[in-house]
Amino acid sequence: TFANLLLLYCKHQYYDLAADVLAENAHLTHTFLSAELYEFLDATLMVQTAPEEAYRKFDDLSKKHIDALRGLTKNIQDARLQRDNELIKRSLKNYDE
Repeated sequence: TFANLLLLYCKHQYYDLAADVLAENAHLTHTFLSAELYEFLDATLMVQTAPEEAYRKFDDLSKKHIDALRGLTKNIQDARLQRDNELIKRSLKNYDE
């Protein structure tokens, strides 16, 4: 898929190719890439040209994920306090995803 191609280019350090594919297929970006994946790819490609800005973007991404995980953890704890097994299962499933 489009996302896998971009990730493979980045994995093997073909950043220029990934940037070219992303730029040439901008219309596919909104369709096939989630917002988080686009932000990750943008930061990864930016490391080559503007390292400080890229690290700031990575820091912002990590803060978003940490906040989301804290919220999911709170949901699990609340479900355990309520002793609602069904809610615990749903909360754990959301956390795992």
